[in-house]
Amino acid sequence: MREARDAEERQVLEHIKTHGCHVVQVAAQGALPPFSFSVGIPETTGAPEVLVMGLRDKLAHYLVNAYYGRVKAEGALNHDAPYADFLEGFDVVFRPVGKEHYREHLGWAHWFHGGDGFDAVQLIVPSTAGVWPWDPGAPQDFLDVQPLLQAGVPCYRERLERETAAYVCEHVAGGTHPVLQVTLENGDWFFTCGDDESDESGGFKTAHRRHLFEQDPTLERTASLEMNHYLERDRVGGVWEKGEVDVSGDAD
Repeated sequence: MREARDAEERQVLEHIKTHGCHVVQVAAQGALPPFSFSVGIPETTGAPEVLVMGLRDKLAHYLVNAYYGRVKAEGALNHDAPYADFLEGFDVVFRPVGKEHYREHLGWAHWFHGGDGFDAVQLIVPSTAGVWPWDPGAPQDFLDVQPLLQAGVPCYRERLERETAAYVCEHVAGGTHPVLQVTLENGDWFFTCGDDESDESGGFKTAHRRHLFEQDPTLERTASLEMNHYLERDRVGGVWEKGEVDVSGDAD
């Protein structure tokens, strides 16, 4: 099990110790729908982590906890088998999450397990009309809200989010300084060296978030950053400190 280096990490580990798992809920960001996932279930039960896409926070939180209770009692569940006792009136299905989706959607679990050497499943629900995402003629808006995250399955919203341009300061763009501050302000991503005065005077260039993550995997913790917040550290591999962006002056 990981050692906690800050209050947020201590809270995650305490929830796992006390409740058997920690639930992370990420609000919708641009093209990416909201999602929720567990952290710690493989540690406490031996079953995979679980991820739920596109559902409201309360329902997603309930389903993650219901999954934990089920696998704690019975062990890992079958893939592609309908389960009728998670959601009243509807079956749910579990499918393995592809490793290529871990960094974008399972950041805290990736941190807890020290990499992607763990299993995760996606809990999939049908539409209120009983349509599954893989059914012919499934509405596009339904597919957009609940994209499938299996191995090799293209995900429009995830791909669009990963390819969205981020602003980087000239030092990061030039490779002379590492990223020490990441900010999500009013939908725009900023990856900077943390020298505010230098950043403002030098201007910004653009880069894909995906490329930044590939160049520095320690940035993976920032993938689920909340809107109008920032994370900063004093060095690569250092502890991320979280803060809120003051956007009060934007509305004159």
